[in-house]
Amino acid sequence: MAIRAVLFDAGNTLVHLDYPRIALEGTSLGLRGDARELRAAEYRGREWFDRELLRRWDQAPPARTGWMTRADWKRFWRETSAALIHNPAHQETVAEFLDQAAATGHYWCAVPADAVPTLEELRRRGLALGVVSNSNGAVKELLAEMGLAHYFDVVVDSALVGVEKPHPEIFALALEQLGLRADETLMVGDFYSIDVVGAERAGLQALLYDPQRGYWNTGARRISALSEILRYLDPPAR
Repeated sequence: MAIRAVLFDAGNTLVHLDYPRIALEGTSLGLRGDARELRAAEYRGREWFDRELLRRWDQAPPARTGWMTRADWKRFWRETSAALIHNPAHQETVAEFLDQAAATGHYWCAVPADAVPTLEELRRRGLALGVVSNSNGAVKELLAEMGLAHYFDVVVDSALVGVEKPHPEIFALALEQLGLRADETLMVGDFYSIDVVGAERAGLQALLYDPQRGYWNTGARRISALSEILRYLDPPAR
């Protein structure tokens, strides 16, 4: 089935955390100011997070909201911190710093260099575009601030619609607004359990966005740059 629409996650897919700034501001806590090291350490947290959510999924389908808790995200950052800081006494402090940084809007300000060219090419090819994000109600404003909002036909923000990924209803809401079927839609996101498994179990195709090439071996189709999405589409008409 030809792809007619591409849906994107927002955080750390279209708009990234300012890892260099976070790493630099964390030097007083024991971080080495190395953004690449910080991003690499995050994969330890991602693997814990994915395996934990998949374990829950084996027991029961995800709830519409609240399936992922603040405690889960705090554990995610503790796992990340453990890959960075060897002294257990300092790990909790670093984890709390990283958790607070991720929850602070002004750190979400980095757009991948290939984001705009990719979105423009997808538009040129006639594809519908959308965003499906677990957010706080402000994702559309964030996209506007980053100069990206006008590319999208639909933006589904979990805080506004009352359902979160990976529940299938949030994907269905985007499809309903686009007037398209799941099997002709591709989802691109940076979390395997939330974006990829969630989308695939809702009937969509999916790509795991792994810009650091450090994700654990999930078996998912993955890309390391947004421009690589184009490989998975039909060639443009001549």
